[in-house]
Order: sequence, then structure tokens, then C-alpha cells
Amino acid sequence: MPTSSWKTLTDVLDLLMVIKPKPTCLLDIGIGFGKYGFLAKEYLTYWGNRYQTNNQAKIKIDGIEGYPLYVTDLQNLIYDHIFIGNAIEVIRSIQDKQYDVALLIDVLEHFPVDRGMKILEECLRVSTTTIISTPIEFEPQQEAFGNPLERHLSVWDEQMLKAAGAVVVRNSNDQNWVSVFTTDKIFIKQYKDYAKSNTSVRKLLRLILPYRLRRLMGRFAHSIATVSRSSSRSDGQQ
Repeated sequence: MPTSSWKTLTDVLDLLMVIKPKPTCLLDIGIGFGKYGFLAKEYLTYWGNRYQTNNQAKIKIDGIEGYPLYVTDLQNLIYDHIFIGNAIEVIRSIQDKQYDVALLIDVLEHFPVDRGMKILEECLRVSTTTIISTPIEFEPQQEAFGNPLERHLSVWDEQMLKAAGAVVVRNSNDQNWVSVFTTDKIFIKQYKDYAKSNTSVRKLLRLILPYRLRRLMGRFAHSIATVSRSSSRSDGQQ
């Protein structure tokens, strides 16, 4: 779909805002409605520069879209330039390190693993840092909105992402892996400092407990809550 879950927004934006110096040139692959392009431009332009309205950095955000019918006046307002075409072929036409950050949000699962590795390699070639979000579990999806590119063709686990070179892999609400690939050694320290200052009980549980155990506990809690509500309704009818 030309959209993605709202549940991963905070994790993706957190990682984007950790990067210092602030990125000023981004590439968004698979722009869809343009949500991440819009939010990246807003936060990178204004946050950290509040009350300095005359000193805001110009943020350039280009996009790639494989299905031209998704592109409307809305996306053309958000992005400085939109490439239309096969993502791998388009990225291959871009020179090395043209972008500070590449965003690959809910895109990787639309490629077979071997093609996914190629697009990842190309993203790392044209950018210093690549941020990826992809589903934790395989979610069957066929052609949608007349777009054959909407099919889901692969699933990526934490080990695959780390083996491909991810320096950060975060579990985003037990729904998506949000990961960072970068050649910026300073980012690692910046992220560790950020993680220490933003630790919560919920995040600690994600680190400590295996994903499937957390999911089982969530389903058990949901079942208990359902039984409790049913019992309360029965008592009220008596």
C-alpha cells in the first residue's frame, strides 16, 4: 500500500533525529503518500533551530516511486525531486554518497531477499546512513490499487539484518524491525548515549524477553481481558 503503520513513526524519527550533524540531504525510497518526506522535512528544518527562523538549514529530500499513479500534487510539494522507475535501477544512476540519509520504510519486503540485498547495497553506496523498517513477520499481500509492486515477497529477521551490516536493530511495537546501516562511526556513540537516556520498562522488556514470548504474553493478557469483560456483562444481565 502507499501507506505504512503509524506505530513505527516514533522509532524511525527518533533514529533520524539522533544523527549529528543534522542531515540536510535525504533520499526516500518508495514514497507512497509522502508521510516520511513531510515529517523529515518538518523536524529537520525546525527542531533544534526553534526561535531561529532566519537561520534554518535548507533540507533537500528526493524520492523514488515505482508506481507513477501514486504521485500527485501533494508529493510534488513535499519532495524536491521525484524519480519514477525501478528503485534499484534509479539508485544505480546516482553517484556515491550523494545523500546523508536514505529511508527504506516498508519497502524491503516487496523484494525477494537477493534483490533486497542489492537495493540495500545501493542505498549504502549513495548514502552515509540508511534507515530501514520492515515487518517482523511475513504478512501476505498481493497486488493492490492496480499496483503489482505491492506484493510481499520476503521477510527479514533480526539476524539477517545484522548479518547485512545493521549497527542498530530495534523492535518497533512487535510489528516492525527498525534498523540503521551506517559508515558514520560517531553515530554509534550518539545512539548509545541516546538509548541510555531514553530507557523505559517497556523498552527493557523488549531487550530482555524474546519476541515470541512477549507476543504469547500479549495474547494471554488479551484473552484474560476478553473473559473479564464477558463475565462483567453476564453479571450485569443477571
